[in-house]
This record gives sequence, C-alpha cells and structure tokens, in this order.
Amino acid sequence: MSLFGQDRSLLHALPDRDRRALLAEGTPRSYEPGEVMIRKRDTSAYVLARMSGRAVVSVATERGTRLILALRGSGEAVGG
Repeated sequence: MSLFGQDRSLLHALPDRDRRALLAEGTPRSYEPGEVMIRKRDTSAYVLARMSGRAVVSVATERGTRLILALRGSGEAVGG
C-alpha cells in the first residue's frame, strides 16, 4: 500500500503540472543493483524519487544481518 492511498505513489498522486515541476528541480541519476542510495543518519537535504525499479530500505542489525524496513517502487520517495 502506498503512503498516498489508493495504491498511488507520490509521483502518480501529483497533478501532471506539479509532477513535471518537481522532476524539473532534480537531476537524473542511475544506481546499480545493490548500490547504496542513502545511508542511515545521512544529513543531506534531498529526497530521491524512484523513476523505475525497486529500492530496499534496510538497516544492519547487531547480529550483522540486514533488516528490511520497506520496499519502494516506481514513483515513490526515498529519504528525506
């Protein structure tokens, strides 16, 4: 379920004009599978909008494994 209800992502919930304006403010970037997009406690002031693919939001546990917190797909926001 999306944060914006009705199974719509952030980008798909915005009116076309607002979506275009938001995307015009950003810079496209590609990530390789497994590449870290944002780290825990990152002090950056940006948000990533997924245009395609999937992202896994996870943290390392005390046992050295990864705990999956969320999955983000096309049109969804990551970070903030």
